[in-house]
This record gives sequence, structure tokens and C-alpha cells, in this order.
Amino acid sequence: MSTRWLLLALLAGCQPEAPSPAAPPAAAERDAAPAPAPLDLFARGPRGEPVAADSFRALAAAADTAGGAVALLGGAGTFHGDEVEVQTGERWQGLYPTLGGVALRSFAVRVETVRDEVVDDPGGPPTGRRVTTPFSTVDAWGSVEDDALFLVRPPRPFADGPAPTAFAGRWPLASGEIGLRLGGAAYVLSVVEGPEAVGAPEPVRPARVAVLSAGGVGQPVAHLVGDGRPALLWAGDLDGDGRLDLLLDEADHYVVSRPALYLSSAAPPGALVGRAGRHRTSGC
Repeated sequence: MSTRWLLLALLAGCQPEAPSPAAPPAAAERDAAPAPAPLDLFARGPRGEPVAADSFRALAAAADTAGGAVALLGGAGTFHGDEVEVQTGERWQGLYPTLGGVALRSFAVRVETVRDEVVDDPGGPPTGRRVTTPFSTVDAWGSVEDDALFLVRPPRPFADGPAPTAFAGRWPLASGEIGLRLGGAAYVLSVVEGPEAVGAPEPVRPARVAVLSAGGVGQPVAHLVGDGRPALLWAGDLDGDGRLDLLLDEADHYVVSRPALYLSSAAPPGALVGRAGRHRTSGC
């Protein structure tokens, strides 16, 4: 058993046991087709290895569910009126691509009331909220273009300037694992799939748990459910403490975006990160 899955076993509150010697099977047993594993007995690790369902449930229960004190937006744009609590003139920060990587910039946002084409009645008052930054452009149809990877408003601003980055893009949190390096430290973000994944045909989307590991510590970060397409969006050092921070999309439906920011500076004792903020938006 690898160090990582020994750690998962410990998280589940059990120690791995050495297998007992099995008696030689009878001829009839040898010839019989192997029975499929019951769907409630095993989950699946990042390399396809079986994981006890009790271990998966322990991981899911240990995933971070804290709220966090950082206001977060997945970017500038137009939102349903009940999805944002942002005011014109508020000081926010955005993580923007640069020629050498990414950099954090501070600015005042602008918020306008606009028509929400999805929910507003014809002739009724507009209820949509358009949030823009000094780096945004708005086309003739009202669509917002802005390169920010995400927008944040922490209680105390982070330092503007280049942000060390281990990953930027979209890595689906479906299965497998990804290695992340920040400074001299190595991290692994892996995905454990729930019991319903074993033997189930596509397009079943099982519950999953994202686990962040480093330095002998393995932390269940997010319990992912539903038919969304969750993903790792960015990993690096946002809060300036030299340790890894994460931005995940924890979408639980295919029309939903739910960015969640995990900061090392918000980690509880013994953990790697803590959820600092999350924001859910819907396309309908």
C-alpha cells in the first residue's frame, strides 16, 4: 500500500490488515466467473485502485465546508441580481495574465443595473448586475470581456504584483492526479471517486473527493457532487506566504459555475489549506 493510501486509511480511522491465507479453491469455484464487486463496497482512487467505501465516506466528511471571509467572483461579467453583493467603488483585486506569468492588480469595480435576458419580464424593471473593472471592455450587445482569472476582496488586500504560479488552465477533477510544485515544495492534487463509480457505465458522474497532499499530510479539500464539471483552475501563492493556494471550480450542475478559493493562510492547524471564499452563479 502506498504512503498516500495508507494516509487515506488512517483518515478513515482504520489500519490496513495483512490478508489471511486463503484455502485452495474447489474446482467448481475456480471455474465459476468472478462475482462483480457490490457497488457499495469500493470507491476508486486516482490510479483506479479500489478504496473501501467507508474510507471514501470518511474523506467526504472531512472535506472543508467552512465559509471563509474572502469575497470572490469568477471574473467580471453580468450576473443575476441575487448572485452578487458588490457596490460601485469597492476595492477589489484581480489575478491577470502577464507576459511572464500572472500578477495581482488592485482597482475599484463598477456595478450597473442591466436587463437580465433570462429572468426579467418584458417591459419589467431590469434586475441584472454587470460588474466591470478598469481592464474590462463591453461590446455593443453588453457582453463583458475581461482577462482576469478571478476577482477577490480579502479583509486585508494581498500584495499587488507577480503571483508565483504552479498551474493555470483547467484540469478536470474527474479522476487521476496532478503534481504541483511551488518553490521547493511538491504537492499532489488527486481525485477519489465514490462507490457508485465502480462497474457503472458512462455517463454516470460519481461523487468525488479532491485530496491535496504534501510533506506527509493528506487533506480532503472538496466533496464534489452532481453533474457539473468541476476542475482545478489555478494553483500558486496568492497570499504571499510561500505556500500553495488553490482555485477550484466546484460546479454541481452543468449550467453552474462555483469557484472556490483555498488559501494556505486560512488553513486550520495541521492542514494545508482552508476554504477562504466561494461564489455560485448559474447560466439560467
